[in-house]
Amino acid sequence: MLLRCVATLGLAGLLSVGCSIATPSNNRRTDIAGTIPLLGSQYTEFSNKNNGEVQVTVSTLVPTPSASLGMAIGQVQNGTCLQITGYIRPLVANRTQEFGYLNKGNFCLLLFDTGVMTVDTAFTGQISHP
Repeated sequence: MLLRCVATLGLAGLLSVGCSIATPSNNRRTDIAGTIPLLGSQYTEFSNKNNGEVQVTVSTLVPTPSASLGMAIGQVQNGTCLQITGYIRPLVANRTQEFGYLNKGNFCLLLFDTGVMTVDTAFTGQISHP
């Protein structure tokens, strides 16, 4: 009986490890910087060499660190970053935004004015991607 309980607990432990979501600790990091114009947007292209999770951290927003901005993951077509449905998030300085799982391929990060900026806003940050 004890052996059966130990075996069951051991199997349950292995299954829970095998089913866990991998952390993006082995991701590459791409630095981003630029200026989002009033009522405009700015995008940065990046490539996923593998399937995995994408995270974005914008570390500075100047001159307004609390500016109400948005960010989205998309794909470049004809010189424009077209947003992928479900990959749009609010931009909050110094807070890492999780974008979840993306397949291997070419993507862009779009940072944009949500319509409430009063001046152009410079930014710096990082994209963490597989």
